[in-house]
Amino acid sequence: MAEQVEGIKWVPGTRLMVDGFRFQSPRCQCYLLTHAHADHTTGLSKSFSSGTIFCTPVTAALLRENMGIPAHRICPLALDQPTVIDGITITPIDANHCPGACMFLMKVPEKGSSKSKMILHTGDMRWKAGMEKHPALQAVKVHTLILDTTYASPSHVHPPQDEAIASMVEVMRSTGRKRPSTLFVVGSYHIGKERAYLGAAKALGWKVWCPAHKRKVLSLLNLSQADMSLLAKTPDAARIHVAAMGLNLSPEKLSEKIANSKRWTHVVAFRPTGWSFKKSGGLETRTEGNVTVYGIPYSEHSSFSELRQCVAALRPSKLIPTVNCPTPQAARALVDRFADLMNLSKDRSRMDMYCSRAPAHSAAADEAQFLAPA
Repeated sequence: MAEQVEGIKWVPGTRLMVDGFRFQSPRCQCYLLTHAHADHTTGLSKSFSSGTIFCTPVTAALLRENMGIPAHRICPLALDQPTVIDGITITPIDANHCPGACMFLMKVPEKGSSKSKMILHTGDMRWKAGMEKHPALQAVKVHTLILDTTYASPSHVHPPQDEAIASMVEVMRSTGRKRPSTLFVVGSYHIGKERAYLGAAKALGWKVWCPAHKRKVLSLLNLSQADMSLLAKTPDAARIHVAAMGLNLSPEKLSEKIANSKRWTHVVAFRPTGWSFKKSGGLETRTEGNVTVYGIPYSEHSSFSELRQCVAALRPSKLIPTVNCPTPQAARALVDRFADLMNLSKDRSRMDMYCSRAPAHSAAADEAQFLAPA
């Protein structure tokens, strides 16, 4: 989950905040929102009056319809289109996360100079090969990378999304042939995991059912007509049902789901999350009675190796983690995992460290840099 530390919400050298609604300040009138997940909208409510929220059109629709944020407080930004906000040129780039999620590429003028520094805030993202070839990124040198470090540990490995979906499809296909009376349930967040259950439905030629409130959310996500056509109007018309992650995927709840059904005798459910990865291979499996729950290593965040690929491709001079960094020491430890891939030619403390000399910085200086607004 995104760390709630004020210092990492401010964009260095600006009066802008990214996902920083918990720390609303008179100094900030322009709030950038990467996407509409709850850990990024913490502190935001329909009474928000501290300035203007800049986000993608899909996120803007979710803010208006789901959170009741007044439309005049929201300014939608088209992907890939540069916009000047408070003197900063900002380009939203698809983050390959949930619908509406974007990264913000920012051109920040340096004080007292005609030069500018490029800052990339990834929000939550799933890096994949070739993202560095996006026209907006190819044309610049990223100085500061503000990075989603959800899985920033070598132990976090998960397959490409297509492979994770294929493993789910294989279970559905084989089980469906052996036992046609099996209902398949796929876990989902309020937004997120759409590619998992819709991808499986497309591969199998099946329909998907979700409750009315979920269907309304899907209508706001700018999904293709082909995707929307996969949605069934009644539960019995679909072999795949969508359920909220958490208790709804417990064997007890799933068993209740078919207790009075004349069509379904068994349930096979899938929990699609990167936390499901097993080093020993295979899928996490739990069976109780007529219910089986699988863990599918489908992630909408970058694995550790993908984060390394991202840093290697962009070669930033400065890296700021946004997850699992509650203290300056924790943040520094995360940065150290990528330092060998960064451009540290102007960072004497890092140069000293990697030449086996004492780092030229103090813990107090680290903490001040970490916690103080730019």
